[in-house]
Order: sequence, then C-alpha cells, then structure tokens
Amino acid sequence: MKSDVGFSPQANAGWDYAADTGDYSPPPKSSKLVAQVSWSWSPAHNRIAKYWLSTNRKRSAWFLYEEDADFDSGKPMFACVGVGEPYRGITAKHAAKELLLANWKYELKNSDTQEFSNPKVDKTGLLDRADITRIGVSVSAYAKLDCNEVSDE
Repeated sequence: MKSDVGFSPQANAGWDYAADTGDYSPPPKSSKLVAQVSWSWSPAHNRIAKYWLSTNRKRSAWFLYEEDADFDSGKPMFACVGVGEPYRGITAKHAAKELLLANWKYELKNSDTQEFSNPKVDKTGLLDRADITRIGVSVSAYAKLDCNEVSDE
C-alpha cells in the first residue's frame, strides 16, 4: 500500500547540466506523461513544456524530465529537472505533483522566469487540470515571498 509519506523532492539545474554535457537524452520509454503546459506573457513570448515521470532500474527514486524543442531544429530535447526519494510507498501522481512544484519553485528562484502563475494545460497525464492549477497557485504564493531568502527545507 502506498502512503505518500516521507517523499523528498529536489529540483535541479537540469537544463544547465544538459547544456554543459550536450546530453539531451530522453527519459526511459516506460516514462509516464505528467502534463503538457504552456504560458504566453506577450504576443511574441510563450513557453511550452512537457513533463515526464520515470524511475530508475533499481526503483529507488522518481525522476522528473522536461521536454522542450530545439530552437533551431525543432527536434525534442530533454533534461532531468528533479529527483525524489524514496520510490517505494509513493504513488506516481504524488511524486509528479511534488516534483513539478519543486521544479517550478526552483526555476522561479534561480531564473528570471515568472510565468508559472497561470499555466494553460494543453494535455493531461498523471496530473489533471485541477492539479496543475493548484501547483500554479502554490507557486504564485511562493513568488509573493522573497524567494531569495526562502528555504525549500
């Protein structure tokens, strides 16, 4: 029986690592779609992000991947943007919620990104529109705080 207690999500600079190493490898084929979301903050500026959830072969952790398109070629590229432990006892939906929330908070804190407050859900997967909306509201509340002084602990 899964309890979802004791899950520890951590977001990371997945895109920075991918750019540094040139490794934009996709997640395992067994990965599940979390959701595809988009934002538009002006007629010429938008973002589309597709998120995938997977685990490792040892089933010891959950991994959140973000899929984007290469600006020049349009080909898909991926980055692991979060990891959470433990795997056992944690539902995929809970892991997806916690990892996506951690990732958006991380991006808000470590970049000039501000668009998480009103995501448009283009495609649902493990998370539905209500889940994504709740995460967006949480990130909006977090954004109102001084993000540079807030600990994620």
